[in-house]
Amino acid sequence: MHWDKPSPTITGGCLSPSKGRFLHPTQNRSISVREAAILQSFPPDYKFFAGMSKSLLAQMIGNAIPPKFAKAQGEYIETIIQRSESAQKHAVS
Repeated sequence: MHWDKPSPTITGGCLSPSKGRFLHPTQNRSISVREAAILQSFPPDYKFFAGMSKSLLAQMIGNAIPPKFAKAQGEYIETIIQRSESAQKHAVS
C-alpha cells in the first residue's frame, strides 16, 4: 500500500501479511483492524462488538458495504422516492 495511492479493495483477508496487498506503507506489518475499518470509511471512533476475534472483525469489515457509499446510495434513493411522491401528488391534483 502507498500513502499517495488508493488502497486495494478491503477484503476479509486484510489482516494477513501473506495476502501481500495489505501491508502497511511504512511499517513492517499488515494493516490493523482499525486501519482496515477506516479505509472502508467507518468512522475512526466506530465501536465494534467487544470480544470478537481479529479474523471475525476482518471478515465483517471486508464484507461490509463502505458506510459512506451506503449513505450516498440511501440519500439517492430518498431523492428518487421524494420525486416520485411529488410527481404522484401533482398527477392526482
